[in-house]
Amino acid sequence: MYEPPAAAWRELPPMPTPRAFAAAVSIGTRIYVLGGVNQSRVSLAVMEEFDVVSGKWRRRADLTTPRNRFAAVAAGGRIFALGGLAETGNLSVTEIYDPVNDRWRPGPELPLARHGHAAVQIEGTLFILGGYGESGGVGVGPFSRVDALNLATGSWERRADLLTARGFFAAVAAGRWVYALGGRLPSGPIERYSLSKHTWEAVGEMPAPRQRFGAALVGGRIIVVGGEGSPREAISYDPTCWATGGRNRKR
Repeated sequence: MYEPPAAAWRELPPMPTPRAFAAAVSIGTRIYVLGGVNQSRVSLAVMEEFDVVSGKWRRRADLTTPRNRFAAVAAGGRIFALGGLAETGNLSVTEIYDPVNDRWRPGPELPLARHGHAAVQIEGTLFILGGYGESGGVGVGPFSRVDALNLATGSWERRADLLTARGFFAAVAAGRWVYALGGRLPSGPIERYSLSKHTWEAVGEMPAPRQRFGAALVGGRIIVVGGEGSPREAISYDPTCWATGGRNRKR
């Protein structure tokens, strides 16, 4: 756990189920870790919940479809598990979790099956960005495609494509902007999407290329954690610097 005021990390109880390529979201004071692969590279359906107040883990209802390399988003007190990869290939399957009843149900399928994508929720809309897919068993991508799910109507629509096609990157919602950072690329481009203009613009570069990492908005700053090539490094960005044209800094 990272504590920004002290700029310090401390260790928490380990997850009961070791895994890679899982997804994680938070609702209130609980963190949910779902899916992934085990050491035998078998896709998992397991979901576990960590209570940050009690410091304890507990098992919750399994996903209906085991998956890894997928995206999960919390919205309206529910969890959306979106796409991903399984032994049968890329998935378009969406599942929605109700934590009150500890139950999963089907949701609107993705317009395009994919894995290694990113997703955010902002102002009642889920954005699904980038990723990889396959055609006839042959991998294709990365994609620049962006799809948006209206949570009120359950309908999908295309939005403006990313300027840089990418997969295994991170997306963060901040204010009325969606930020896309890094990915499996030779550089670390950062772009942002305006909800009012429905357009993307390039706003900078990460200090070094980075893929398969975590990112979140904490105290108004975007915190980037780990990733291939920099597994122990954490850096932060101030989105207001991009908004005002100032120079960004890392910590």
